[in-house]
Amino acid sequence: MDEVPVQAAELKPMSLSELLDRTFTLYRNRFWLFCGIMVIPEIAIMICSLIVVVGFPIHVLPIAQSSQDPFAVFRTMQSRIVPTFLALIAQLFFQAFALGAVTVAVSELYLGRAVSIRGAYRMIRGKIVGLIGLIILLFLIAFVFLVGVFVAVGLVGGIASVALTAISPILSVIVILLMAVGGFVLAAWLLMRFAVSIPVFLLEQQGAVESMTRSGVLTRGHRGRILGAVLVMYIVSFVVQSLFVMPFAILTFMYTVKGLLPVWIQAAQTVAAALAGTVAGPLFMITIALIYYDVRIRKEAFDLESMMNALNASANSGGDAGAPPPLQPAS
Repeated sequence: MDEVPVQAAELKPMSLSELLDRTFTLYRNRFWLFCGIMVIPEIAIMICSLIVVVGFPIHVLPIAQSSQDPFAVFRTMQSRIVPTFLALIAQLFFQAFALGAVTVAVSELYLGRAVSIRGAYRMIRGKIVGLIGLIILLFLIAFVFLVGVFVAVGLVGGIASVALTAISPILSVIVILLMAVGGFVLAAWLLMRFAVSIPVFLLEQQGAVESMTRSGVLTRGHRGRILGAVLVMYIVSFVVQSLFVMPFAILTFMYTVKGLLPVWIQAAQTVAAALAGTVAGPLFMITIALIYYDVRIRKEAFDLESMMNALNASANSGGDAGAPPPLQPAS
């Protein structure tokens, strides 16, 4: 794809509705660019998954015997454990490529620079290993947060259940459900401190830990709005992907009830998942990249810095008037 000059976005703080609107506008206007970025890793992930599905086939599930032998299903699928684990590692590698390329592409478009599929991937060369490390670290932190919150909810909920059962068993169930939902929202809100860690890592040349620390500084005071945008985009992405995957998920369920698991259905579901990832995959990272610039404008007056940088560059012969100001960590 040839690099085509684009107009820089209006640099101003965005409300939640404006943030979502700009996400969809950017995605719609550059649909083929973002799908082109995603299709490369998605094809690679699909090939790895097909190797597992076809090379280590599972045709029949011993559902009828599972009540007498709880480990029957596990023994049937044990040949796939190692290949599946290796496929997950490959998926993490290729997804890191996709996330990085989408992020830098959004940044270039946001600042009014030309960008192409090849150019986006070229800009993240040498950063993949660090990006994978950052993603793993974020997953581990998210796991610890969620486990900690749900353990606390379980303990408090158990005590509340004992106390409320004597009054009303229904009230006890309602309280536990409300506590579980509240715990999930609390964990998600806490995790928003790391929401822009990936853009910071890629765009500011920070280390993994430093990126997480700076993300905490940038997102402070805005995590509720960020959580709202993340939840909306997650729901949109889930719905879009479901349109591709749901028919095959229904077929899988119907055959699984009979104890069957045809390879053709598994392969078709893998292909559908790749198509879904290509179409819906960019949406989430477009939002995150825009959030990064939004919080920088709010916290560090990035819009004024960019304007001054453009004026200084235009006064300097041979300067690039469209270049952004140096990205400096917050003090």
